[in-house]
Amino acid sequence: MSKKAVSIVLAILLTAAMVGFSALSLSAQSEEPYYAGEASVNNEYYEKAGPEEEGEVAKNAAEISENPDEAPSAQAVTATAPQPEVVDFPYLTVNAISNLCPKATSEYNDLTKEIVVTYLFKSTRDILNTQWTLTYDSSVLSYSSKNTKTSICPSMGGKAAFELDEKNGVINFNSSSLKLFDFSTQEKIFAKVIFDINDLPKTEPVTTTIDLTVSVLKVSRIDPQTGFSDFDQEIALVNNFEINKSREATSVSVSHSTTLTPSTFVPPTTASPATPDQAISTAPSTQQITTSPHTAPAKASTPDSVRKKNGPPALISPGSSTHALIFLCVTIVAATILFIIRKKELEI
Repeated sequence: MSKKAVSIVLAILLTAAMVGFSALSLSAQSEEPYYAGEASVNNEYYEKAGPEEEGEVAKNAAEISENPDEAPSAQAVTATAPQPEVVDFPYLTVNAISNLCPKATSEYNDLTKEIVVTYLFKSTRDILNTQWTLTYDSSVLSYSSKNTKTSICPSMGGKAAFELDEKNGVINFNSSSLKLFDFSTQEKIFAKVIFDINDLPKTEPVTTTIDLTVSVLKVSRIDPQTGFSDFDQEIALVNNFEINKSREATSVSVSHSTTLTPSTFVPPTTASPATPDQAISTAPSTQQITTSPHTAPAKASTPDSVRKKNGPPALISPGSSTHALIFLCVTIVAATILFIIRKKELEI
């Protein structure tokens, strides 16, 4: 083959190498790029999310990255749980007193509509007869229809005289039995009354008193031969409203107590108000209110989404650098051979 033919062949090879290198480079640039380190789940989510969702996700992600530990404000927490009205005084205070039994006191809120007062008694001897009067303020309390002659004193109800004056708030009661009323085996109801609470003003506290005054109380023992009260064993514990303090009377062991419906008024706490941090710690679920459902995936894909908007990153085309190097070497060799041939032709 002549030198001229060799030159033509080498020129064709050089031209083909350059064309191939150019075509390969264009092909590499037209390939679809992908982003290094990007999870497929984030790509899938980003393709499905609309423009508005993308903006909201990016906003939430930015807020979380700037303040990751920031919690909802105390104002937002307290707005969902309004505090009930706090009243620093009871609407009604009831004092139950007696010349026989000890005093009892209870305080009630405005939701309490009924109270029960009970006087209990026990002695080493049974009751022969008694008479008492119970007074109350009829402007504050009303005698309940639940009361009966038997319920007022179950152990004496069948043999009692009962008188009620609702207008003046007075109850009179007396009972007697020669076979005696059993009060020696256990503490029993001596007097029990149920009251309804009237409508009271809620701007200031109201205090009222229930007073049981015993005028007569005589105890005795049964005569085994007759089955009735033994006259020699009869002792007046109370006579004409006065407690008998004689040696004979004090030899009788007695016990008594007074009960009221338990208090329903709870004084407001004096503890300092909870700080915002304390309020939030007691209601952790409130943080979910301000969290977008897309926050978690948005945080993971935020760096890639920012790169998409600011500009494409470096492209990764596996294998293109190797091909380019081969064609570059072929081009250099072909150019060198062509240069040598042309130099020899010039020398000749």
